[in-house]
Amino acid sequence: MGIIVLFSCKGNSKSNQTTESQALVQELDAKAEITKWKQELLDAKQIGQPCTGDLASWSNQNPNQENGLPADENAYGSQKADVNGDGKQDLLIYFMSENCSGHNGGTPTYARLVYSDGDSYKINDALTTEVKNAILAEYNKLKESDKTFKSVSNNFLDETTTITGYENGVKGAYSLYAQDDAHCCPSYSGTYVYDVNSKSITIDNKVNGK
Repeated sequence: MGIIVLFSCKGNSKSNQTTESQALVQELDAKAEITKWKQELLDAKQIGQPCTGDLASWSNQNPNQENGLPADENAYGSQKADVNGDGKQDLLIYFMSENCSGHNGGTPTYARLVYSDGDSYKINDALTTEVKNAILAEYNKLKESDKTFKSVSNNFLDETTTITGYENGVKGAYSLYAQDDAHCCPSYSGTYVYDVNSKSITIDNKVNGK
């Protein structure tokens, strides 16, 4: 996943350009952006259609997919905030996919950040990857100063990392598995706040079972 730049159409005058730029930001509609994003994910075959009652039928209709879009519109989250500090409202949209194939384990969270960039918008579809990498890097820093921390892997991090909103950064929760952990029982869980601009993260890491 990468960053896509969407440019607004320019008017014939500076006044028109200013008006169009302001309208672009003001008219950013969460529901419309979610609808567009869902279709883009389907077209790119990054996820399947919403689950049906028949696992075999769904799998036939969604080849090479395990998870689907939520059918419930309330399962899609959105939050507006000035993420990049330019005085304009940006948009974070996110959802947790659903297990439509009956596979073991959880399902990944998808997220998109739409943020203003002058007269255009930039789209960051790599947000969940950034967050997961930052969680692992920050945990390893903590491990250097606390030798009781176990070595962990990125096993199941796709399905245990969630995004729940924006408050002084993208926020959510995670679980980390040590090398010998069973799927049921990760050694660590915690919450995080991720700064999109500096790519830095703060984690509140807890040892499970204590």
